[in-house]
Amino acid sequence: MKTSMKNMYVMAVLIAMVVAACSNDEVTGQPDKSSSPIQILGNISGMNEQNSTRAIDTTWGTDDRIGVTVAENLSGNDVDAYINIQYRSESGNSFRAVNEGSTDNNIYLKGDAGYSLSAYYPYMGENKTLPGTDGVLTVNTKDEYQTTAKQPQIDFLFAQADDVHKGDPVEFTFAHKMTKVIFKFKAINGATLNDMTCYLTNLQLNGTFDVTTGVAAASSEPVDPKQELKLQVAKPAGDGQMIASIILLPQVIANDVLLEVKMNNETYTATLPAQELKAGWAHPHNVTFENPAMTIKKAEIEPWEVEDDKDVTASVTE
Repeated sequence: MKTSMKNMYVMAVLIAMVVAACSNDEVTGQPDKSSSPIQILGNISGMNEQNSTRAIDTTWGTDDRIGVTVAENLSGNDVDAYINIQYRSESGNSFRAVNEGSTDNNIYLKGDAGYSLSAYYPYMGENKTLPGTDGVLTVNTKDEYQTTAKQPQIDFLFAQADDVHKGDPVEFTFAHKMTKVIFKFKAINGATLNDMTCYLTNLQLNGTFDVTTGVAAASSEPVDPKQELKLQVAKPAGDGQMIASIILLPQVIANDVLLEVKMNNETYTATLPAQELKAGWAHPHNVTFENPAMTIKKAEIEPWEVEDDKDVTASVTE
């Protein structure tokens, strides 16, 4: 009988220790490792079919990285701080946490409360720390970043998912936060297209992007009149269309943004129509050469939004 009572006493102590450990886990907010890490899916909205950067297509590259942050859960049953956790694109639209060695960087949710998660692209910084200054990045869209290879570095995307519960897949729909201007070149009535160099002046190339809110903002400082955005546009082989695109910070432009095109030993100049370059909008312009003039027609925005056409004609610079 004494032995039996002793065994019961030991068993009661062990049960109490387990309960205390579980309670302590609830208080400290340690992730519930018995649960599965969250599954992250990401789609890109508002695409068109002009080029092959993130501002254009709907698919992720095999090594694209996003940063995921879990907002504070007000239920009191918080997980550990998950800030700027790096996830890498896998097959299709799925993402996997980037783990190094034995470090588990997966995000685990616990409890019954819903969570809010945000994500941005492209990933910057390191896990557990917001990049830039409290999540605000300094952005420069100079011509160095306007190549097909480097445009994804300034094509910022943002998404948010609310009321996510443990066990739910996290489905992000990423939206473009920059703006894009497209130039489509063609020649008529005997004019010919060739390799060209384009210069744009009076555009604001500097600003910020906030990875916590998804807001991209152009600088309020005056535009440097000596600052140019230079683009090299090569004539494609065969009958391919000559197209150039630039990614900019959202901004309002007056009728003083000058487009200068040097081609076939001639220099053509024209001003872009005054317009608001909104976040997530693409602004196509048809640029037609008919010696000695160059005409710029602001086409319908495709396919994000639609605006009225605007026309302007410029002559060869003497």
